[in-house]
Parts: sequence; C-alpha cells; structure tokens
Amino acid sequence: NCEPCGGGGGVYTAGSGLVLNNFQFSLDPAYLTGSVYDTRFVNTDEADSVGGKMIKTGSIEAYHLSSEICGGVSDSVLYFDGTDWRCRQYASGTGTVTTVNTGAGLQGGPITTSGTISLKPEYQSGSVYDARFVNTDEADSVSTAMIKDRSVTFSKISNNGCSTNQYIKWDGSNWSCGTISSGGGTVTQINTAAPLMGGPITTSGTISIQQATATTNGYLSSADYKRFDGKQDAIGYTPVNKAGDSMTGTLNLPSDGLTVGGNQLAASGNSIGIGTVSPKSKLHVVGDLVLGNDANGQKFIFHSRTANGGDFLQITGDNTSGAWEWSKGITFVRNTGYVGINTNAPTGVLEIKYGGASVAFKPVVGNYGNDIYGAWAIGSTTDTCDGNVSAEYACGINESKTCIDVLFTSPFYMNRTVTCRKETRLQPVYTDQLE
Repeated sequence: NCEPCGGGGGVYTAGSGLVLNNFQFSLDPAYLTGSVYDTRFVNTDEADSVGGKMIKTGSIEAYHLSSEICGGVSDSVLYFDGTDWRCRQYASGTGTVTTVNTGAGLQGGPITTSGTISLKPEYQSGSVYDARFVNTDEADSVSTAMIKDRSVTFSKISNNGCSTNQYIKWDGSNWSCGTISSGGGTVTQINTAAPLMGGPITTSGTISIQQATATTNGYLSSADYKRFDGKQDAIGYTPVNKAGDSMTGTLNLPSDGLTVGGNQLAASGNSIGIGTVSPKSKLHVVGDLVLGNDANGQKFIFHSRTANGGDFLQITGDNTSGAWEWSKGITFVRNTGYVGINTNAPTGVLEIKYGGASVAFKPVVGNYGNDIYGAWAIGSTTDTCDGNVSAEYACGINESKTCIDVLFTSPFYMNRTVTCRKETRLQPVYTDQLE
C-alpha cells in the first residue's frame, strides 16, 4: 500500500505487470489468469518448458520432487510411456535383452535374436591363449597359485597311460609309468636281539638261541630241566593237568590270560565277558542276569529278549512258584524308545498298566500357540506363504517353514515374516477298567 502515493517527496507508479488501485499494488489480472506471463516463467504443459538455466542449481535433484507425485506408494518409479511420465512400482529381475556383443577371445556377436557364442579358433587350438593360461609343455607351467583350491588331488591326475598297479616315476628326463614288483630286493644286513644271537650278519653267518642265565632269557638245557624238575618237587610246585585237575592256592595269570570253554568266561582288557571273548564293559553278559536269593519269589531277572534282534530289555521278578512274571516289571523297547510298566508291549512313550486300566503317553501333532507372526510393514509384493495377497496367512497343523506373508491394502502391499513350527505334545490316552 502507498498512501498517499506521490506524497512525502516521492512518486509511485505501477510498472509492467502491476496495477495501482486505491493506493494498492497488485498483479495484472492477465498474469493472474496465465494468459500473459513473464518470459522467465512457463506453463506446465509447454514443450521443453523448464531448462537447466531456469533452475538455481542447474538441475532437478531427487529432493526437488514431491513424495505425493506417485501417491506416496513405496518402491514407485517415474517412467515415460512414450507420451507422458507415469508412476509404476519397481519390479526387479525382469527386462528384455536386445543385443549381446562378444569381446576379446569370443566370437558370435552381436546377437539380436538368437545365436551361439564360442571361443575363437586360435584359443581353441592353443596357438593363442590368455596370459593366465600356459601350454602343457612349458617349463614350470602350472604353479600352486594357478590352481583354484591350491592343491593337486588324485582326482585331478589322469592315468597318463598307466595300467592297474603301476605308478608314476621320474626316470631322470621324463615322467613315465613304472611297475611295482614284489618279493625282490637285496638283504644287506641281519641284526639279532636277545634271546637270539649271531648278528649282525653282512655276508654269511649263523643265528641261534642263546642259553638262559640268571639274568638273560634263552633256552633251558637238559641239565637245567632236570634241576628245575627236581626243585619243583622239593618246593611243592605241581603242574595242573590241562585235561582236568584240582588245585589249591592262588592262580596268577597274565593279562588276558583266561578263557574258559571258548567264550563261557573270558578276561580281556581289564573286563570280564560271560558268553563273549570281547566284553564291551567291565562285565559283559550275553544272556540273562539274575540277582537275589536262590529261592522262589526272591529273585529278579534282567532279560534281554532275542526276538527282533534283541530289541527288548525287561526287568521283572519271579512268583512264589519260581515262574517269571512277564506281565509285570519294566520293559524297554530299543527300536521305539518306549517304556512299559506292568506291560511288555507299550503303545506309547510311556505306558502304565494296572489291571485292565492303563494310561499311555503318545505324541500328538497340533497347533499349540508356538507359531510366530511378525509385525506388518510396507515392502515386498511377493507372497511366499501361499501366494494369496488378499488374506492373512495362518499356519496349519504339521507345518514347519518360514515365509513372507503379503496383504494388499490399497494402495500399499504390507508384508510380515511368518514362522510355522511343527508342534508335538505328549498327551495321555486313558483306558478304564470297568467293574
């Protein structure tokens, strides 16, 4: 506003594009409607409307564009469809290859429809090769650094014309195939150790057993034997007849020096085997093990059943008649891991019977609230759970996987991570006894 215009020693007039009315400047109506404009401004639909010189920084940067251009949809891009600029959501992994060119060492390009790319003939023949490759007959041709895994293994070596049981040998000039010959060679020296004597022999000689002394091992002469035989009678030393005999006193045997009846009783590696000569623990019994008094109704048995490859182990006792009570006790089934109490045929992980009543704990698969559903967020448009973007995904029974659940809520694609877990719970199954 200027009031009064022209007063105060100055004169104010409206210039180009402005009007003065009642002491107030305003934009000429023609500029307001756009029918007339300054040469520095352009209409939005004018061809080549904005040039770089008209922008302060000389270029349009990403931050000059409003987020509302594409409606605020995440992963949107601007593309020109031949007529106008439009918005589209970006999708990776797609496109059209229009031309394939070939570089050094290759031939066959450019390919615009279909064709074959191959090595040039000079590379195939070996007359020309890449600096990383060498001819097979070039000195020190392949170094460790040129091998991908830094080692030459058996699988990488050709037989090179060698036959079965031959080997590769260096004959002073080349590598060639050689044949292994057994049984040949030259003995240059034979040494001897006590109780043998006569060595070392380098040309010819005799090896013999030395006679035993008080401090060295060796053989006994006939005179020594007679003295020994006389002494054993004097000190009460009597041999035991291997065909059967009786003895008193302590029997001292060397390590692993006891075997009775083949495998009835055997000592091996500080362990005792009954029914086996190769015990797997301090005491290894092949068969049943009975504990308790040797009287009816006072014994227990560890019974390893031979049926199904020895798949059962049962612990039970005998009755007052001395009969084993197989319907009672504890049974372990190795194949299934099932345990039965008062039953030798458990139907669950643990089954307990009492008369006609029983309870068996069995694994049951179901949904017990252990599936994990992540938080929703704007993101991927590909649903890997069930491919349905119109409904939320729910894990099913006996399902174990991790996937991306996508739900389209216009204009956005929301997604979350879903982890489905196969859930197994032991549940009791009851059988009642009716009386």
